[in-house]
Parts: sequence; C-alpha cells; structure tokens
Amino acid sequence: MKKLIQTVLILLPVALAATGCDFFRMLAGRPTSAQIAAMAEAIRLEESARIADSLRKALADTIPAQAAAEPQEVPAAVAPQVAVTPAPAAQSDDLKRFYIVMASFGKVANARNYASSLEAKGYPATILRRGGYQVVAVCGTDDEAAVKQSFDEIRRQDFCPQGVWIIDRKGQ
Repeated sequence: MKKLIQTVLILLPVALAATGCDFFRMLAGRPTSAQIAAMAEAIRLEESARIADSLRKALADTIPAQAAAEPQEVPAAVAPQVAVTPAPAAQSDDLKRFYIVMASFGKVANARNYASSLEAKGYPATILRRGGYQVVAVCGTDDEAAVKQSFDEIRRQDFCPQGVWIIDRKGQ
C-alpha cells in the first residue's frame, strides 16, 4: 500500500508537468488551452468584424454623393456602405422609403437569381445598390407600420434568412 501511495505521488507531478493543467481541466469538464485559444480567436474575429462595420458606417458619411452612385472595387472588410441608389433594374421613381432586406450580393447576376426565387415564393423583389453591393429587398412601402408588420410576417417564413433587416432609405 505504501508503494502505491509513493507511485501515485510520483506520477501526479510527472503527469502535471507533462500535460500541464489541460489534463485536470479535461477531467473537470472545463475547456482546455486549445479550446480557450480557439474561443479567443473567435472573439478577436468578431471584434474585427464590428470594427470594420463601424469603419464602413463612418466612411459612408465622408464619401461624396457622386462616388456613392458608382460601384467601387473595395475589399469587403473596408467597403463603405453609402446611400442606397437603385440598381440598373430598378427605376428611381418606383422606389419606396422602407424595404425589408433579405440578402446582399457582390454580383448583379446572383442578386437577380435570388430575387427570382423570392418572386417565385410570392414576394416581388427589388434590387438596390448599396456601396458596391446589390441588395435584394422585398415589401417596399412608405408606411413604417406596414413594413414592420411585413417584417414580422417574413420572419415567420421558413425561407427567411437569419440576418433580415429593415432599411430606411431616407435614414430617419
């Protein structure tokens, strides 16, 4: 019995030295060093995305209106989001103040394909240009209450993406 206790007392520091705290963290059901590092990296990436989004919003106010109407080849991480202007397929006199944004695409063809799929489901889609992106939007209206009601209805649909949001083209 004395040899067993001596063996355990010798193996315990050796195990601790060889594996660090990860062995005991794993036994306790806690995250290991590798898992903690992965979580820290995920938090860092999320924070970088928030900062990039803030920069896009800040830059949107500094870009002249003429430059906003022209598509720009800017990396998505720093592409400013500027005033909404119609894509070639939309007429400016047809545009409403509020829209429900379903998705945005870098390529017009992808936006048109998605708009067609929404129209097949009974939701006429409008393609707007925002920054260098083609934004596919539905349920255009000038009535804020109506767009909120439509938003609630669309969120209940099984085809609705998770990041759907309402755009106010006048920014109010």
